Amino acid sequence: MLDSLFSTFAPHYCLSCGRFGRQICDYCFYDIELSPRETCLACQRLLHRQQCRTCRDLHGVRQVILSEREGILERMMDEYKFDCRRETHRVFAQLLDVHAPHFPVDSQVVPIPTAPSHIRRRGFDHTRDIYKGFATMRGLAYAPLLSRLHNNAQFGATAAQRRYQAARAFKIDTGAIDASGHYLLCDDIVTTGASMSAGVKLLREAGAQHITVVALLQQPWKNQK
Repeated sequence: MLDSLFSTFAPHYCLSCGRFGRQICDYCFYDIELSPRETCLACQRLLHRQQCRTCRDLHGVRQVILSEREGILERMMDEYKFDCRRETHRVFAQLLDVHAPHFPVDSQVVPIPTAPSHIRRRGFDHTRDIYKGFATMRGLAYAPLLSRLHNNAQFGATAAQRRYQAARAFKIDTGAIDASGHYLLCDDIVTTGASMSAGVKLLREAGAQHITVVALLQQPWKNQK
């Protein structure tokens, strides 16, 4: 509601064509160019049928990442997270619905929990909003099975710091795991893959056997050091 009110006094213009009304207009939505790297989000080796053959943490896990974080998608994500363009979650959910592959109908959408400090600062949980919308569009269950053990944020941390923090960041509702079920572990952006790897580890320890990691964007490799 607040975003709609702000849009009345400070209306959006399409980032692509400049048309008045939305951050990305309906005409330009289907012109958004995706640039998936098709490499493992953790070890950067080439994927084989969307899986990494060499990475121990993600072995046997399907990886679905729509694009690198660049161009208009980078601008959209930055405005969404840092300029409170909350309505953008609908565009991202639609991008996932249009471009992500088919998932089993019993799949549960499990978000990587956002740091509480970020939720307080922005006034909303950006990852939750994206993936609740996506789950609704696909008719899948939204299942926030992970929760945070501390408030440490990954933004600005080195790769080593990210791995250390992520390994100690989450806990899981073990009683909710069905070994025969399918789980989509979801995040907005992957950088080193530390949070995803930690989430996969917890899901496996709780008994999950069918896991796919899903992300909208992947940080360019040159920015991950």
